[in-house]
Amino acid sequence: MLKLSKDQKEALKSLVNHPWFTVVEQLEEEARIELWQWVLSADLTNKDHLKVIKENQTYVKARKDFLQNIKKHTAEIYNPINTIL
Repeated sequence: MLKLSKDQKEALKSLVNHPWFTVVEQLEEEARIELWQWVLSADLTNKDHLKVIKENQTYVKARKDFLQNIKKHTAEIYNPINTIL
């Protein structure tokens, strides 16, 4: 896992807090909804339809992993060793 510096984490946090990030999440959600709507009407006996589904599974996973990776790097982690009592 990439080890981000404190400045890099702060920069990433500011990007996540920017209004565009919510728009990116909404775009990703809309793409999943549209794909699901298409899957519901797809002909699963049609090899071309199955190919489209398989290809889109890859894209959905990539988008989801990208957003989760950003959130993982901006999450605050409680480390009891570094706390002062």
